[in-house]
Amino acid sequence: MIIAAVVAVAVIAGGGWYLLGSSAGGSIASDTKGYKLVAPESVDDFKKDPKYEDKPFTEKDKKEAEAAGIKNPTKAAMNYLAGDPKNPVTAKGLNFSGVYGELADPEKTVDGYFAMAKLENSKDGKSNVELIGSPKTVKPAGFEGAVMKCQDVKFTAKDTNTKGPEEATLPICIWGDYSTLAMVSATDVASILAGKPGYNQEQTAELAAKLYKTARVKK
Repeated sequence: MIIAAVVAVAVIAGGGWYLLGSSAGGSIASDTKGYKLVAPESVDDFKKDPKYEDKPFTEKDKKEAEAAGIKNPTKAAMNYLAGDPKNPVTAKGLNFSGVYGELADPEKTVDGYFAMAKLENSKDGKSNVELIGSPKTVKPAGFEGAVMKCQDVKFTAKDTNTKGPEEATLPICIWGDYSTLAMVSATDVASILAGKPGYNQEQTAELAAKLYKTARVKK
């Protein structure tokens, strides 16, 4: 089902990065250096998924992060859930996947994520994943000292005989400063099943901004 692919969008961190040209990054605050990422217990109504198991940050992953412009990279990630556990249709998901270290040009590194040749397909290989349009710079309320960009991602089921919608689209937002970079995405099962848009870029950016405030911890 396409829902599984949407929920698994965090696998972006497992793909290869291809950098764009240099960017100024002049809006990044110098005092954003020296932070690490620690997943908070909650984000609004979303709570940590007790079943979440993070994948190891392999040597290959580290080399790819370094190629994207992150020196001494360390991974941090978490999935969050909201809704009634007894009613799966009410389920909502929030994914947080980041890397911290030293970023010389945060905006260039953010662009590098979006400039990947393609997002890694879902674990079961039953869906195609593609980026729609171009990443847009966003400035949600309370978000300062860093850069954030959002872009829509479209999931299309390869097997049209499976139950559920054949297509789903959701935005991903990525922030970057001089020591942290993270991707945030949110899903709404009821909207997906109804073939309707769930979280839009503005709503996802607002959630990312809240994570930016709570997930960054001074080393």
